[in-house]
Amino acid sequence: MRSASAPRSNKGVSVRIIAHRGAPLHAPENSRFSLLAAYAAGADVLAIDVRMTSDGELVLAADSDLAQLTGISTVVENSTLAQLKALNLAETFQPAGSADFHYYDPTVPSRRIQIETLVSLLDEGPDDLRLLVTLRPKEGEPKTDAARLVTAALEILRRRRATERTILAVTGQAMLNQVRAVDSSIAVVIDGLQGLKLFESGKANGIVVPTDDVLTSTGEPTAIGQRISTAFAKHNGIGAILTPGMATSLTAVAIVRLKPPDWIWGAATDAILDPGLRSGIVHIDIDFKGEKVDTSKVALGYAKANKFGKIFQKDGVHIDIAKYEGKLPSSDSEMDVVEDRLHFAIRDWPYYSGGGVGTVTGIKGDFSAETEYRVENVGQATTLEMAATNVDPGSHQATTPTSFRQKDSFYDPHGAPPFVGVEHDEDDGFRINWNFGTEYDNVQYGKPVGDGRTPRGARLRLDRRGEVFAAYYCDAVDAAGKPLSPQDWVCVGVVRNESLNKTIFLRCAGKRWLQEREDKPDEFMPILPNKFLFRWLKVVRFPR
Repeated sequence: MRSASAPRSNKGVSVRIIAHRGAPLHAPENSRFSLLAAYAAGADVLAIDVRMTSDGELVLAADSDLAQLTGISTVVENSTLAQLKALNLAETFQPAGSADFHYYDPTVPSRRIQIETLVSLLDEGPDDLRLLVTLRPKEGEPKTDAARLVTAALEILRRRRATERTILAVTGQAMLNQVRAVDSSIAVVIDGLQGLKLFESGKANGIVVPTDDVLTSTGEPTAIGQRISTAFAKHNGIGAILTPGMATSLTAVAIVRLKPPDWIWGAATDAILDPGLRSGIVHIDIDFKGEKVDTSKVALGYAKANKFGKIFQKDGVHIDIAKYEGKLPSSDSEMDVVEDRLHFAIRDWPYYSGGGVGTVTGIKGDFSAETEYRVENVGQATTLEMAATNVDPGSHQATTPTSFRQKDSFYDPHGAPPFVGVEHDEDDGFRINWNFGTEYDNVQYGKPVGDGRTPRGARLRLDRRGEVFAAYYCDAVDAAGKPLSPQDWVCVGVVRNESLNKTIFLRCAGKRWLQEREDKPDEFMPILPNKFLFRWLKVVRFPR
């Protein structure tokens, strides 16, 4: 029986790259961050595992016991959704070579990644999100419980009109029969070689199998591969979905380069950010060497018009902000109050300084942008970001502004909404920020990730695919340039922003401002002088 949504042939179609539990090397597996980051990185399909809680909710979890993720032994099937959402799925997450890394500050218990539900993933994800859903009943569960899992999953997919972009993976004929009894049209594959005969007989549309079992190290089919090839030629359908092997180094990247035969539908990988998986067009690759700004590619500018900031290029783009020597907000006289209110009305405070660099040619469609920065001071009321926004940077500003007409909100971190960015947030950590509208005060932020107090530099990354954005950082260093965790990309947040144009402009900017103390609102945090440096900027586009 052939599914209506299963392809009749894979001929002429490149192997689909399947993100195995999202981007588990860069964010906790099966979490929304991990999955949508993998989508933004160009994954063709997201492979997820679905289980049922004790109160009948469907959640994304590979293992029945979440101890490996949360550090606390908790069985999904014995817990309610509310109990699972109280856990932190980022508790044990560590990127490669970063044994001392903490995703969230362990002293702030409110910061956690909650378990994802199938419903919320479909609701929050883009409509073209393609899924490989492995239904995982608890080992030893009665057949009736497995049937409940099948029925609930199919109902959710049907109501959200997602069946045609979903392949179900099941373990054995009993679950296959249960799926067929509820929906005979959805594509179903058997997970594991024990189900090979079900594919050979045409009862299943395909099979999920380790790479090493079906291909040799040179890409030739093994005896099992030949059986799958024969079955595919007879029944068409999906064919083989390959999972990473252990005995050989044949990865999804190698499979792509081998131009696999028609009977291989897709290949799963944990390393979705591997540069070999995706080719693009270099939009800009600039190292800011020397002192002459290439205004055909970038422009420099100021967020505010005052004497304290200076933006210039000298083997990097520098944003130098001098010590503030001026009046602070005061209520000593009525005129002081009026003056302060006017500053707030026009957002042109003298103690607020900053600026940066922006791309002058619009970036069309999907892209990945990277930069590297250094900063002299971290603390409250000072921050830097790389962000995508709708507006262009305007005219290059070569000298310090003497008039408000020479400043531009494009160069203001969190300014010129709508936007999406990745930032080193004060001394709290790294996070994604965004604004869907046009009001400056509508800026929203993700929870800070990692250590924001110690680093004085890092690499930042921002990926876009359609309306989905993913933000990352890696290779942090301290004030002496000594490497810090993380040593690999860590996703600090994802967001959908449908208010951004197809063509956007990118800024790298830093600033300082005046901030009230939380414990004493009538007093202010120190106004820090600071020096920001952006060393280079690279943007690669991925036309569809």
